[in-house]
Amino acid sequence: MTGQHKRGTVVPLFLLERGSMEKHYRLDNILKTKDLDGNTPDIFIITGSKGGGKSFAVKEYLINQFLHKSKKFICLVRKKDELNSYIPAFWADVKNKFPNTELYSVSSGSGKFAEVFIKTEAFEISCGYVIALSMVDKVKRISTFFNDADNIFLDEFQSETGDYCADEITKFFAINDAVGRGFEQLTRKLTYFLVSNMVSLLNPYFVALGIHKRWQSGIHFMRGHGWVMEVYRNKYVAEEKQQSGFYRAFSDASYFNYSIDNIFLLDNVQFIAKQNLAGARYLMTIKHNGIFYGLWMLQNGRYYISLKADRNFHRLFAISTKDHDENTCLTGAISAQVSMCRKQFNAGNFRFESQECKNIGMDFLGIRA
Repeated sequence: MTGQHKRGTVVPLFLLERGSMEKHYRLDNILKTKDLDGNTPDIFIITGSKGGGKSFAVKEYLINQFLHKSKKFICLVRKKDELNSYIPAFWADVKNKFPNTELYSVSSGSGKFAEVFIKTEAFEISCGYVIALSMVDKVKRISTFFNDADNIFLDEFQSETGDYCADEITKFFAINDAVGRGFEQLTRKLTYFLVSNMVSLLNPYFVALGIHKRWQSGIHFMRGHGWVMEVYRNKYVAEEKQQSGFYRAFSDASYFNYSIDNIFLLDNVQFIAKQNLAGARYLMTIKHNGIFYGLWMLQNGRYYISLKADRNFHRLFAISTKDHDENTCLTGAISAQVSMCRKQFNAGNFRFESQECKNIGMDFLGIRA
């Protein structure tokens, strides 16, 4: 590699045309969508079936934002060992869109982060960073180093293996607070892109934003305060996979539907169905906003949340502190019970009496101790 590493905010005169992407995902629609308050959102969430170019579109956008507007980007990963391996894979995905260009990263800050550089025929300059969520405490101590970044990208925000950081949302908030200051500003506007396939409705980001309670099958767009989400399905990818001998061989597997349709890999969203409580075993009572809900184990082994509840049962748990009193335990303090219930949900082994019960169940299952 020749040339000097340069940091700065130069606007390179390096324009590249975008090719035809009719059969691939484009950011056009979500970028012009306003949030619930009618404002340009800070957070853009893109999820859907595998394939179709969701991550590709964001990667290309980030590079063009730097080339055309000098907007640096931050790529978030979860673990330290991803810092140096991330950019080679990132660049391999989109390098054909940027001829005579190289993207590479250099370990920096004594291994606390990686700095990303772009090299063209005209210049070689710093364009971004890679930061690990698990190292947020170390990142905060050198946060001023990142105050020239505008866009933040978290790919695969839903983990297929459930391999999230401990208290990941707290770490995500801490990254925002650390990076979102500088240049004599208390807070700076940062734009986030969260991209992943559809893995679980109970992923920590959906739970934190309340998406898990508003989700409806067939949804295309959802708006919140400060965020918008697009649920994308690429019919061309689905058709090609359905015609593939490999996918036809595994057509009965849950991963098949996850790969070609907007179906959560770990969830079954069709969980609302009244059940017969004859012979059922009562497990616990859940209290929320002064209302009591019963958690039952049905004769067939399924778990079931119902408005039929025993408010005097010895296992009485509150979801939030406002329902917590001398007679209840907070769900955050019973991680073993919550973990057990989440495993049952992920196995498709949960049912809810009503939408109200489902919403309460989502809150209960979404608690991370």
